Amino acid sequence: MEPAVASRPREDLGHMARHMMQIMDKLLKSGFSPGGRTPDWTPAVDITELEDRYEIIVELAQEHQIPLWNFWLAIQPLPRHGLQLDLEHLTWATTDLDNPQIMQCAWPWRNLTALQALEAVWKAVRSQP
Repeated sequence: MEPAVASRPREDLGHMARHMMQIMDKLLKSGFSPGGRTPDWTPAVDITELEDRYEIIVELAQEHQIPLWNFWLAIQPLPRHGLQLDLEHLTWATTDLDNPQIMQCAWPWRNLTALQALEAVWKAVRSQP
């Protein structure tokens, strides 16, 4: 049985981009430095819309020089892009970064890339006067 897919008009994605840009501008003007994270998978959204959302988030982060945890990109090489057979949940395994079989699952990559993103932000903050 195929999962139900909801589709939104392209204008909604434009609205999403404008709204995200307004939020980022307000945060940056107030002196707050936001961080971002790409989505992994939302079963109620078709893959084309998810890719469009992904591109909007990446472009806005690059444009505003905002740190981005690109989890979506990190799990793309994994079997089924890191999703279980139901295509709704991430594949789970303990975090053993030295085990190649475990590293075929999304969960350890989530943990690893989250720590890498936090480390990058920490180093950036420490290097500022």
